Amino acid sequence: MTRLRMLLALAVAAGLLAACAEKKMEPEPAAPAMEMAPAAAFDPALLPSAGARAILLSSETMPDGGTLEQGTLVTGKSGWAVHGESEGVTWRYGTSDAGQLRVAGEPNTEWQYIQVQRSWGVQCKAEPGADAATGRTPCLILRLASVEPGTMATGGLMLDEHVTCVRAANTTEPATISVDGAAPVSLPQPSLCLSGADSDALQKAMIAGQNVAISAGFYANGPAKTMTLPTHGLKQALAMRNWIVEQYKAGKLNAID
Repeated sequence: MTRLRMLLALAVAAGLLAACAEKKMEPEPAAPAMEMAPAAAFDPALLPSAGARAILLSSETMPDGGTLEQGTLVTGKSGWAVHGESEGVTWRYGTSDAGQLRVAGEPNTEWQYIQVQRSWGVQCKAEPGADAATGRTPCLILRLASVEPGTMATGGLMLDEHVTCVRAANTTEPATISVDGAAPVSLPQPSLCLSGADSDALQKAMIAGQNVAISAGFYANGPAKTMTLPTHGLKQALAMRNWIVEQYKAGKLNAID
């Protein structure tokens, strides 16, 4: 009888050990996956409104180091231009620049030869009904070029402080920006714009880089295309943007209807 009891006890113990081992072998339940926060929607109010007034550039208020040209072969008999250089990058504005301050978008460009499709065009605006010193003054920094040689289609970038947008005809197509071959950054549809910290990080990368590849629906119909633009001059364009705003808020530049 004692032996039988011992055998039963051993059998029970073995069963318990086997059950414990089996329990250890069972995988622990996985933690529930965290849901990713949706990307913040772009606020169109960050861009100039339809009623915003253009800030008029002046030959009397010039950036440091600026030179005024009047009545020359470059400006024409009745025209004028203000030009200068910042960290080796030339800039210009005047009667032939449609109200924009143009910053050379390619190295070794003399101020006389700054072209629309090879430059950053800077124009700032003042929102109506606001005091000059405290009102909102959004700007547009445009870097546009032909999508392909021999075509009328243009595309590129539209920037401001804390704002980065792709300009494309078809805003329902996805758009991405890649700096110097790095992983492309996607822009939400249909605004094709980033703002805040996302925009700041991208602009910082562009300033430190050499080229930016933009993929988007540049044609109203048809597949997405990729165009590459040099980032030369972007740092200076952003600095000129700040100079225009500062002069306007100081009462040295005026906004026109």
